[in-house]
Order: sequence, then structure tokens, then C-alpha cells
Amino acid sequence: MANLRVLVVDDSPQDLELTKHLFRGAYGARYEVRCAASYDEGLKEILSGIYDVCLLDHHLGVEDGVHLLRQARELNARLPFILLTGSEMPDLDQTALAAGASDYLVKGQITPAMLDRSIRYAIKHRQAEEELLENRRRLELALDSAQMGAWELDLVTNTSMRSLRHDQIFGYDSLQPKWDFDIFMRHVVTEDYGRVKQAFEQAFSTGEFSMQCRIAWPDDSLHWIESKGRVYRNAEGKPAKMLGIVSDITGRKADEKALEEAKEIAEQSLRARSAFLANMSHEIRTPMNGVIGMTSLLLETPMSPEQQEYVETIRGSGETLLVLISDILDFSKIESGSLELEQQEFDLISCVEESLMLFKAEAHEAKIELMYRIDRDVPHLVTGDVTRLRQILSNLGSNAVKFTAGGEVEVAVKLLSQPGDDPTTCMLAFSVRDTGIGIPKDKQDRLFLNFSQVDSSTTRRFGGTGLGLAISKRLVEIMGGTIEVESQEGVGSTFRFTTRVGNVATGETRETSIPASRGASVAGRRILVVDDNATNRRILQLYVEGWGAKVREAEGAAEALRVVLSEKSFDACLLDFHMPECDGLMLAGKLRAQHTPGNVPIIFLTSGSKESIRSAAQGLGITQIIDKPVRPHVLHDALLKSFDRTGVLGVESAAPPPSIVEIARDHPISIIVAEDNSVNQLVARRMLLKLGYRVDVAGNGSEVVDAFTSRNYDVVFMDIHMPVMDGLEATRKLRARTGMPQPWIIAMTATAMVGDRERFLSEGIDDYVSKPVKLSDLSDALLRAWAHGKGKGA
Repeated sequence: MANLRVLVVDDSPQDLELTKHLFRGAYGARYEVRCAASYDEGLKEILSGIYDVCLLDHHLGVEDGVHLLRQARELNARLPFILLTGSEMPDLDQTALAAGASDYLVKGQITPAMLDRSIRYAIKHRQAEEELLENRRRLELALDSAQMGAWELDLVTNTSMRSLRHDQIFGYDSLQPKWDFDIFMRHVVTEDYGRVKQAFEQAFSTGEFSMQCRIAWPDDSLHWIESKGRVYRNAEGKPAKMLGIVSDITGRKADEKALEEAKEIAEQSLRARSAFLANMSHEIRTPMNGVIGMTSLLLETPMSPEQQEYVETIRGSGETLLVLISDILDFSKIESGSLELEQQEFDLISCVEESLMLFKAEAHEAKIELMYRIDRDVPHLVTGDVTRLRQILSNLGSNAVKFTAGGEVEVAVKLLSQPGDDPTTCMLAFSVRDTGIGIPKDKQDRLFLNFSQVDSSTTRRFGGTGLGLAISKRLVEIMGGTIEVESQEGVGSTFRFTTRVGNVATGETRETSIPASRGASVAGRRILVVDDNATNRRILQLYVEGWGAKVREAEGAAEALRVVLSEKSFDACLLDFHMPECDGLMLAGKLRAQHTPGNVPIIFLTSGSKESIRSAAQGLGITQIIDKPVRPHVLHDALLKSFDRTGVLGVESAAPPPSIVEIARDHPISIIVAEDNSVNQLVARRMLLKLGYRVDVAGNGSEVVDAFTSRNYDVVFMDIHMPVMDGLEATRKLRARTGMPQPWIIAMTATAMVGDRERFLSEGIDDYVSKPVKLSDLSDALLRAWAHGKGKGA
């Protein structure tokens, strides 16, 4: 290792000799020592730049070593210094270190080992300082490139160090001679004092400093700055120093302001469009209520077949128009960002079943097998927006039926495994599969675009707005999921989507919806399943085997007869009624005549009319007729009733609703209708008359409130948009009456934007039916009113 070059500056010959003697000791070979006997000679040698370390005497005639040290530092001398003194002096060590010395030694107490350690430490300390300075230079260069300034604030002395960029950000061309907290605060705009002081107080508490404020330049121009930093504490834990960076964000703030203004303009435009569409919805639905209402009433009157066909066409066209209007309104609500999801508890199985029922008739007419399958680990009781989930399933299901000419449509639900997730929520995976025409590969990327269709030509076979899938995609995303499609032209399509729901009862599965057995049990039974559709057989097998029974399948009558002939013993037969060559009725007759004992239950599965099957099946010992798609709890209940011999030939659905006459006779209710449109007044009166009710009519909200001064009505059908006083204001006035019976208020309105129902209910309205109103809507609403204690004797 090369020898270290040492300069000793001391005006005492004796002390110089003593110091040389220390270096001639065991460490002499490591050092090359030169001496300077005066202040000026010492400064000259120091500035020569050839030494590795300098030992500097504290007393150098009229000037002391500390002064020489400071002057050398000011002249950019880079070598480390060790201060020597003849005796210990109070605070000299602090003075020396503050001036830039690396160490402080007392003559007469120095040993060769001590001197060697001090020199080695001084050199390493200086190297560390050089590295720190270099790193700081690089940091300043990086900050300068990023248009940032660096600052360091000594909280004890209220002094600072800054980069040039820092002072430039405050409007100066060069570094200012002095900068402290008070000078900084003089630049801060008065209105921002509070936020700056709060930022400093928070920094002293948390250790992290962050704030934005406005400052005034020397030319009085205003600028935005952002500053971030950290607080460093001394040995006692008190804040001692803050280091940070600052940047000019005036341009960014201007961009943010412009963006905010543009956003506000866009939101105003969206709100205006949403309000326009809501008003248009009301204006369109009001006359549509008259069209559909009157055609519905007309269909109840005697007509020739030709006239009935015309009226049904008018009503069907009106209902199609309403679907298109609803799609456009939903799209507008989503686009404006004002769509809010409900969070309510619902039965997932019922949601899927109700969705399928919406297009069951179309599926039967097209000879499509409609089915669904829900895995056993899927919780049946969940929280979420059941209306929106049903809407997605209905969109996908109706599309599947529309583009499938014969074949099958299957809806499936699975529980996705989510390790480590919140156990109160779960992710569900839905799929809607069809065997339809499929989608060309080059057209699949257009499926989820707004107003886009695979076939957009004016001669296309299938109509629609092209909004259904776009709305479904946006709804799925809002519900925290994704949607995709897999399709092969001529084979079929599968749409898959996921959604997150709340798990109301962790661990509760759809088995909880299966009624408990009373005496009889499905477990251990042998069931014959006959269906020409393989998917149907697979789903039925999953259901029945899941209850502990054994299943034997057959794809048609011939195979079923062979199975029964060879195996003979079955506890029940599930027969598809609609099969090629030999339908369920014919097969049941052959089984009864040739093979199956009369006491073995036969259950028909059908997607057609059960009443016609019921009359044709008399005498064959048919115990139940079940609708397709088969619902597991209905099938389970039918099997149990058959085994208990309590089943009778009939339909598994609940008791039929009361007839038109029975509703008014059995549920006497006094009714007033608030409606300003004369056609809609006529529709409401005639429909309610069909239900057996005679009603009073008010032309606006004020009239309906006045009507209550002479009579207390049980139910009010309240239009929302009326002159003089609207429905919501009338509701508030009726609710404000004290000591009087409260009516059951049903909004009957053309205002049908998403969220309107919830808004009406929050205003004091009890129920809601949207225009155009169907006879069944009115009867259901009145039955709900009766159930809540409205009416005579209720």
C-alpha cells in the first residue's frame, strides 16, 4: 500500500519535532511527513493538493488553526484536517468540527497508535463526505432534470441549504444568501397559510411532509408548488432537520382546472341528456299506456279471429317498442355514470328460474330445450342487485333463444374458488350456452360495442338496437366481473360472465331449498330417466343422484322399454313428454300395459301446456306433470309426493290466482286514481272495473289531496308527473296528515328510469307499477296492498 502524505502545520519547532518523532515510530514507514512552520506557508502547502491529510496546530501566531481551516475550506481544499492543541479547551472540539475538522487531538497525550487511528478515520470520513457530495451532486442533477428543487431545513438553527432549482422555483435567478421558514412563509399566499401550517404540524407528528400551496414570485405572479419531505429527529427524539424536494405544478394545476371544467361540461351534457331521455320516456310511455291498455281490454271483448290477430299485433308491437325504450334508458343511465346498484338479499335459484321464465314461451315455440344447472356448492342466499343480474341473464338467454332454431339453451352457475378472500363474499361464474347459428370469428369483437350487431345490414333477419350485450357488459363490469364469448359458426355460442355477490349464510348451499322429507325419502330409490336430450338427462341425473338415488338413463322409448324389460324394478319414471317417434304419453301407455306396475309413479316433464297433457293422461297413473326447465325443489317435492302416494295428477305450480270477479269480491278496497291524462284515466278505470272495482278519479295532485278531506281511500294509484301538483308533492302532503289513516300509495307512472322506483319509495310511496300497465300488474299491486292491511276486513 502506498505511503500516506501528511502535512504538519505548526509554528513551534519543538512541537514539530515531537510530531515527527511520533511518525518515526512503528508507523514511520507508512507516512511521508512534511512540515510548514507558519500560517501562510501552511495555506500554500494545503492548496498544493498533494497531501492526503493535514495536522493543524490550533495556535499559529496571530491567527489560529481554526481560521486557517475555514479559509482552506472556503478555497475548496478537499483534504481532511486534524486539529492539534497544547491543552484541552472547552468547546474546542465542537468549534473544530463545525469548521470542518475530522478530529481533535491534545499534544502530549498522543500515541503513535492514536495518531494512526485518527489519520485513518479522517481519511475515511473525508472519503465518505466526498461520496456524499458526489451523490448530492448527482441527485441535484436528477432533480434539476425533473424540474425539482432540493431543500434542507435545520429546525434548530432555522437555517437551510437549497439547490439552485429550489430558488428558481420561487422566482429567483440565483441562490439567495439567506433562506429560512419565515422567508418561505412570506412567499405563501395568505389564503394558504392554514394548509401549510397544518402540513408542518402533521409532519412533526408523522414524520412525513406533503403539501401543495400557492406562492407569489418577486414579480407578484402566482404559482402553485408541491413539496414533499421527511422529518429527522435528534438523539432526544425531537425534530431536528427536514429534507425534501419542491416542484412547480402551476402547469399541472392549470391542466387539472381545464380538465375539471371539461368534466363539468360533459357531466352537464350527460345530465341534460339523461333528463331529456327521462322526459321522453314519460312522454312515450304515457300514450303507449293507452295503446297497450286499450288493446288488452279490447282482447277481452268478443272479436272475430281476424280482428283478434290485428289487436294482438298492435299490442305485441307496443310491447316491443317498450323493450327498445328500456334499453335506451338503461344505456343512457350507464353512460352518465348515474347507475347505482342495489344491495339486497335474494334467492339466487329463484333469480335464475325467473330469468328463464321470461323467454320460456319463445323457447317452446321454437322447439328449444331450455334448462339450467346450479352446482351444489353455490350458496342460494346472496346479496346483490337481483334486478340487474336477472337483466343480464335475460339478455343473454333471449339472445340465445333468438339465434337458435331448435336444439338447446343451457344456463349454468358455478362457484369460483377464491382462496384468502373475504368469506362473506364470493365470485360466481355464469354461462349461457346455445346450439344456435354461432358467430363468425371476425365479428365477435363487435358483440359488446354500443349499437353494434353481427349483422348490421338493413336486410338482417334479427332485429334489435344492438344495446343488449353492450348494457350487459357494462353491468357485469359495474358488478365487479368480466364477460366473454366463445362461439363456433354453425355449432353454437357460450357467453360466460362473473360477478361478485355477498354470501348471506356462509356454507349454505342450494340443498337448503329442497323441502325436508316427511316419511318418504329419495335416497336409495331407483329412478328411470327418459329424455332424447343428453344435456337434460345429465342434469336430471345430477339432481337425483345428489339426493342419494340411483339413476338409469334412456334416450328414447325403445331403449326405455328394453331397460324396463331387463331390469324391471324401478321406484319412479321421469319421462320427457316431447320425444320423436314415440312421445311420453305413448311410452307411458306401453309401460303400463307391458311392463310397469300401476303403482310405480310416472312423472311427465314438459315445456308445453300441462292442461292438455293432463286430460290426455287420465287413467295412466301419471302422478305429476312438471314444467321444463326442471326446478330441483319441484322435482324433489314431486318424487316425495309420489312415494308418499299423496301426489295427484295435476300441475306443480301454486294455486291459480283469483279470477277477475274474485279479486274485488274477496278483497274489497276503496280506490282513487290520480292521473291528468284523459286516455290513461279511461284505461285505469276500465282495467280496475275488469277487476270488479269502481274508482274515483282526480286530475292532479291537488285534487287527490282535496278528495281526502271528504273520504279516506284505502289505495291511491298516483301518477308522478301532473300539473298544479305532482305525485311526489301530493304524497308528502298526504303523509303529513296526523291522526288520520294512511292510504297505500302506488306510483303508476311512465317515469321508468333505473333508480326511479327506489327514489319514489324513499319519498313515502309504498309500491310502484310502470306504464304501460297490465291488468296483472294492477291485480298484483292490489293483492300486495291487501296483504299490508288495506281494505275492509283486511
